Amino acid sequence: MSECEITNHERTERTIAADPGIGHDEAAWHRGWLKIAIALVLAGQGMAFGLAANMSPPTGAAYWVLHGGLAASALAVLVLLGGPLLRESAQTLRAGRLTVDLLFLVTLSGALGVSVFSTVRGAGPVFYELAAILLAIYTTGKLLGARSRAKALQAVDELRAEHDTCVLVEADGSQRTVRSADVEQGQRILVSAGGSIGVDGIVRHGRSWVDTTPLTGEPHPIEAGPGAEVAAGMRAIDGVLTVEATVAGTKRRLDRMLAEIEQAGLRPSRIQAMADRLAGRFVPLVVATAVGTIWYWGVRGGLVPAVENGLAVLVVACPCALGLATPLGVWAGLVALGRIGIVARSGDFLEALAQVNSAVFDKTGTLFEPGARAASLRVVPQGAFSAGRMRAALALAEGGVEHPIARAVVDACASSDETEDGDGGGLELVEARVVSGRGIRARLLDASPGEAPKERDMLVGSARWLEELGIDFGAFEEPTRPASGHVLRIAIDGIAAGELVLDEAPRTRVQEVFAQLQKLGVRAEISTGDPRFPAEVWSDVPRAVGVAPEDKAERVREIRATGARVLFVGDGVNDAPALACADASIALRSGAGLARSNAMAVVAGAGLGGIPEAIRRSRRVMRAIRSNLAFAAVYNTVAMMLAAAGLINPILAALLMAGSSVIVSTRVLRA
Repeated sequence: MSECEITNHERTERTIAADPGIGHDEAAWHRGWLKIAIALVLAGQGMAFGLAANMSPPTGAAYWVLHGGLAASALAVLVLLGGPLLRESAQTLRAGRLTVDLLFLVTLSGALGVSVFSTVRGAGPVFYELAAILLAIYTTGKLLGARSRAKALQAVDELRAEHDTCVLVEADGSQRTVRSADVEQGQRILVSAGGSIGVDGIVRHGRSWVDTTPLTGEPHPIEAGPGAEVAAGMRAIDGVLTVEATVAGTKRRLDRMLAEIEQAGLRPSRIQAMADRLAGRFVPLVVATAVGTIWYWGVRGGLVPAVENGLAVLVVACPCALGLATPLGVWAGLVALGRIGIVARSGDFLEALAQVNSAVFDKTGTLFEPGARAASLRVVPQGAFSAGRMRAALALAEGGVEHPIARAVVDACASSDETEDGDGGGLELVEARVVSGRGIRARLLDASPGEAPKERDMLVGSARWLEELGIDFGAFEEPTRPASGHVLRIAIDGIAAGELVLDEAPRTRVQEVFAQLQKLGVRAEISTGDPRFPAEVWSDVPRAVGVAPEDKAERVREIRATGARVLFVGDGVNDAPALACADASIALRSGAGLARSNAMAVVAGAGLGGIPEAIRRSRRVMRAIRSNLAFAAVYNTVAMMLAAAGLINPILAALLMAGSSVIVSTRVLRA
């Protein structure tokens, strides 16, 4: 088992241990929500009957039937949902930590204690329904968190499995399928056309166009022949390659990238950590106040006032802002972000986005539209075709094959504004085939009006290929082309005929996004694996080109080390490590599955214009949440002191608890 596999196994075990039976498969996901629904139904029934029991207590057999039914419903919810809360609380106590889990347990115990005491005593209020409400709130948070972690793990596992095996070529020429982790340095593997490359190595035989986007961000495939360096995670598009491993199969760049993603996923929830810090201070205060109250009133007034006042302290100390108003505010904020096209995976995104003061953007597929466009087509003056006729010929030749570059050429030609009357007339495709790692060879029948039909041989491919065939492109020695363009050269009947540059189109409103981020105090920069970047585009924004995936993540860590909070925006597999280790992260809906699963939010539309507004709204929501936490702390502390002084009985404590819930909920929904 490789190092990254051990990491993944350990992380899976830790996730399951933290959230047993929740979020790891569809059946468990649905069971979790079913349990919550049952708890809420019982809570609703309990509130109705509990109100009746408190306002107009029955007598005789009716008393025991009513109280017994309320106690049974609370016990049912405790059995249904209480396991994880009890386990988490026990673990945190053994670790010497005080968290929100323990605060929930203390309040839950207080409510049940008051209720049981009142039932046995035959007088006093009951709060059995509070157990169901608290456990439903607690379980909802656990369910959503576990689901998020499980989704990220699944995406990592799927990508690893995609490149987990390869065909090993033995010294005697025989072949066998092995796990990539078992390949040793110096051994050779065979990569079929369309197959994934399972090791980091050097091409020894064969030639192919290779999709390097997952590891480099390069938007266009590269030509790979003998001597070319390739890496696990890349894919041969149209040719067969023999690759010699330069490192052992357990030391691939892909594995390091996935391990980094997994480790980043172990970081605790930000909002949970904030609540835990408050709980760490509040729990000792609640417990000490309750114990002190019981002792004081036990000495002064006896058991009954001691228990009533002590449990009133626990009831009024219910963590409403943590358990109700905070998630309510978070979900209200998430809905608001959804309206502007930013779909967040969890409430952590709000807190993280509210604090960002630095943003790093990927280029390919993020700041630029995915896919290619025809940036320029130059035709040799003495060539047989005009520019418009050349586009028609290109569309015919490339449209006859299945190849990423061919599809880009067809789309680029189809979207061109350059048209001429009769440009495509008389042209007919006879045959087209891919020359592995080189380009396209096509035969076209040219039956131009007024001329005898003639078959033409058309070549479209890399400059190196056409030069090897002896075709002179002297007219294109110093072409003017965009810095990020991908150049295809064209020959007809063995004569240089043209040059097509495929380029990326910048997304609309990007400059406006950068300007708004600056007004918000957020410093923006660009980090791309593409070795080229047009200097004239967003020239005032710092950028780094040719950046490896691990270097993107390292840049994010460098910025964070200065104390800044970093937002990373990307779309590719190569962006996943940076997305995972940034404070806040956004992927594009059109991006890779691994990028989307490791980002905290996804842009639902095609543009980035909603990001600045998302930051503004997140800041407003988090200000309201923090204000509510401070308000609740003061409110509950004062109420606890009044309860400890015997000025608040359990009924009034419940009313105050409900009142604080209403107040903080109203305040956060108005944010």
